[in-house]
Amino acid sequence: HPLPEDPFKRVRDQGAVYAYLTTATEEGSMCIGLEEEMTTAVDRLARHAMTQPRRKAEQWDRTFFYNNFEVTAVQFWRSDAYREVFQALDASGGFFSQRWGDGPVRSIALRLMAEPSKVMKLAR
Repeated sequence: HPLPEDPFKRVRDQGAVYAYLTTATEEGSMCIGLEEEMTTAVDRLARHAMTQPRRKAEQWDRTFFYNNFEVTAVQFWRSDAYREVFQALDASGGFFSQRWGDGPVRSIALRLMAEPSKVMKLAR
């Protein structure tokens, strides 16, 4: 089914950093330690940059943005802040030892580092 609107135009017009169609739930065995490692890296970055992470109070429920179709502003992923967090995740070894996937990593990064109004669900 075609989308009812141009998702690229909507993302651009609304100044979003990420748009998605649907979500999925990550298998618990595939994300062991991911949220904790990500939170630690973002907190370390916040202390270094003297800013507060944009964190929701609740714990991650393993829901992630299913990235079979996504529209994103690449400057978010190329930012020094995200690259520093990603490097910390990579150094932890979790991508290899725990098989962390890109969908959950991106979803947690967006939850912790992006303004909620900059992440949008696309209509089908």
